[in-house]
Amino acid sequence: MAHALVVHALRHLELTGQRQQRRREALDLAFEKYAHFGRGAQVAAAAQHFQAESGLARRLGSEIRHGTLQGVGCALERARILRGDRRADVGKQFGAIFSEQKGDFFEEIHIAPDAVQDCRAVQKFASFVRFHVLSIGFDGPALYAAMMIAMPGQRIAVHGHRGARAAFPGNTLAAFEYAISAGADYIELDIQASRDGVLVVCHDPVLRRRLYQGPPGGRVVSRLTLAELRRFDCGSLTDRRFPLQAAVPGAHIPTLDEVLALADRGSFHFNIEVKTFPQRPEYGLRPEALAALALEAVGRRGLGRRVQLQSFDLRVLRAIRALDATAPLAALCQFGRRNFLRLAQEAGAATLGPYQRLVTRGSVARAHAAGLRVVPWTANRPRDWARLIRAGVDGIITDDPASLIQYLGRWS
Repeated sequence: MAHALVVHALRHLELTGQRQQRRREALDLAFEKYAHFGRGAQVAAAAQHFQAESGLARRLGSEIRHGTLQGVGCALERARILRGDRRADVGKQFGAIFSEQKGDFFEEIHIAPDAVQDCRAVQKFASFVRFHVLSIGFDGPALYAAMMIAMPGQRIAVHGHRGARAAFPGNTLAAFEYAISAGADYIELDIQASRDGVLVVCHDPVLRRRLYQGPPGGRVVSRLTLAELRRFDCGSLTDRRFPLQAAVPGAHIPTLDEVLALADRGSFHFNIEVKTFPQRPEYGLRPEALAALALEAVGRRGLGRRVQLQSFDLRVLRAIRALDATAPLAALCQFGRRNFLRLAQEAGAATLGPYQRLVTRGSVARAHAAGLRVVPWTANRPRDWARLIRAGVDGIITDDPASLIQYLGRWS
């Protein structure tokens, strides 16, 4: 756990505010000049430009110029750390290269590569990377992605609930894009079917007037066609429970396919809740029909390995498992149900999603003993995050993924 938290801290060690702006301005020219240089021995020449253009990079430039940290310099050049690169892509490239070079890198700071799981060794490594790599403008989320590839291990996955409801109206494209840019490991979303059989991203069976502006008449999602649902504005009215939530005037209810199309924005995963309403079955399709539609949409995009399907309704999970023996499943639940572990296993779920206030160390330990991961919902306060971390959860679903990522960075 200590290793996971220390490495997680790397994600948001980037500078913020005015300091971030000054750093970027100072490094603009250095980055562009750096792009013209080769790797390996020529890194030393590139370092001279870093040193000349930015005092923040002086020490790193000096060390590279004297022939040390060759592997890191080579990796940075090969990953093309330039303005405008996508963070996740850069992180993935850098991570793959760093994996090849890390032996020399650890030797440089006197840590045996086989000792990186030791807490003190990782803390020393994290501190070293923080100073030497971030100082030349390699941002925290990209570095974190790199470390996860280079040094895989247990960590707490961050799930952006309905994207990032603390920042933008939930289940809007703006919320999902924000969660991706913040570095969330998963974007969580809800799906149900329109009257014409299109999967749309929406939580409630009836569009609430305090969140959705639209024409008079019916508001039951399953009784409206996609064209009719498109007439509703789901971004102009903000949620009073999230005072910092920014409006997105004119935002429409997205389809599942539109959200899946964001896959090329990074290497994050999708956590898709299939909504059913057992108390009001007239509000949606049968579980078997929803399962088939969901799998077809995911398969059409070729995203099977990046999608987890979850539901409170075990009928949905069983239907999915009957159609696809390998689809990752999560059973949303409350641990108060005495036999839920057994039922979840029978449905083929590998993850349990309990209500966060009911999570204890004991309940997590029992789930882990049964071979299940635990990803509770929905925790938004630091004191809840701390309790869940101590309980040993595998992930946290939150409306504020950016703040949770920062909190995990400070936890170490």
